[in-house]
Amino acid sequence: MIKVCNYLSISKSWYYEMKAKAARHKEYEDMILAAVRAIRRVHPCYGVLRLWKQLERDNIIIGRDRLYKLLKRHNLLLSKRFKAVRTSFPGTLEGNFENKVKNLEIDHINQVWCTDITYKDLCKISHREGWILDYAKK
Repeated sequence: MIKVCNYLSISKSWYYEMKAKAARHKEYEDMILAAVRAIRRVHPCYGVLRLWKQLERDNIIIGRDRLYKLLKRHNLLLSKRFKAVRTSFPGTLEGNFENKVKNLEIDHINQVWCTDITYKDLCKISHREGWILDYAKK
């Protein structure tokens, strides 16, 4: 070892210090990865920012960018979010439709009904909700 250190122009103490430091960094990263996996079991959709804030709440200190690089190196990043699904496009229907409820006085139930369909992507699961509402109960 002395010959290698002399050849590289480094001291033997520096070599062993860096070796010990690398071991401490590895141990610290393993502890962070274990904490991230534990958080992901409870909150599978947490991205880097939410993980970072949760780790801070758990008194585990790591920089946001360092956490990002660590997760990337261990393939723990979530896939990018998809764009919102457009379900209707303004101006695509032919003709104008008369608004028959604009001046209507709604005074009893079952007089006017409306519907709504909502699409949501929740952690790689597409979720659809359909609503039928009675205007009189607004």
